Amino acid sequence: MWEKNLAKAIIFQSMKDVRVHEHREECLEFFKGDGYKICAEIADFSINNPYKILIFNGGYNAGAKKFSGKFDAGTY
Repeated sequence: MWEKNLAKAIIFQSMKDVRVHEHREECLEFFKGDGYKICAEIADFSINNPYKILIFNGGYNAGAKKFSGKFDAGTY
């Protein structure tokens, strides 16, 4: 159970940090890489598309435009 809580905490912290300029790049790397996929699987997230998470979180204004250029939405 602690693994699920930790995975959720990592995702939620990344959702928060993507809005902070100093952490934006590393958060976008997390969301477009294996980090998010692994955490989402452990946390049993029904949203397996990190781009949707960023849009929902308002991340589009915080760097998701840049993210979307490097992201194939059809692969998730």
